[in-house]
Amino acid sequence: MKIYRKLSALYMKKNKSRTLMMFIMVIATVAFMISIDMIKVSQTYNRMEAFKLAYGDYHSEYVDISKEKLEKVANDNRVEYRDTVQNLGFLINKDNGTIGELK
Repeated sequence: MKIYRKLSALYMKKNKSRTLMMFIMVIATVAFMISIDMIKVSQTYNRMEAFKLAYGDYHSEYVDISKEKLEKVANDNRVEYRDTVQNLGFLINKDNGTIGELK
């Protein structure tokens, strides 16, 4: 195993320009792959912000919440609207597949 390291070190010393170009290409490839992933993440974030502007803020629904937690949610200044209506499920039209939520 030691001989392979010595041979590799000698090869890198002998072919400095080829070794340098190899390291540059590896670094450039890794940077390119990371940038492609970041573009995808950025597009998803921008799409989410556009939906938020078009349709309003985030929606959350709590099931079987205690009165103490309900009071905390009611007193939170970030909550703009709260509803205490029971969710009864969905009504599905078998003819055309439309869904209506029952409250």
